[in-house]
Amino acid sequence: MSLFYEKNGLLLRASDNWTGRTMQGLSSGLPIYAQPYHQIDLNGDYEFNKHFMVTASVINLTKSTPHTYLGGDTRARLVQLLYPGRQYYVGVTYKFGGKES
Repeated sequence: MSLFYEKNGLLLRASDNWTGRTMQGLSSGLPIYAQPYHQIDLNGDYEFNKHFMVTASVINLTKSTPHTYLGGDTRARLVQLLYPGRQYYVGVTYKFGGKES
């Protein structure tokens, strides 16, 4: 789900990414399950004029960590734990002049 706002050169977006428990495969006859995962991302752009724009993003604002377990009966058999952390991005775009068509 995403919320989006745009007005006067300002663009803001918040995205809520969620997936339920999913089966990833089998190992030693037991299913491998990825636990439910929830992540929130934020993005924004501001266009100062037709030539200059600044962009910023925060990925995984909630610092969510995906977990994968062997078997559906316990969380004691951890297969994989990822820590992508929170990521920040900032960018600047400049469009050089010239004749516009």
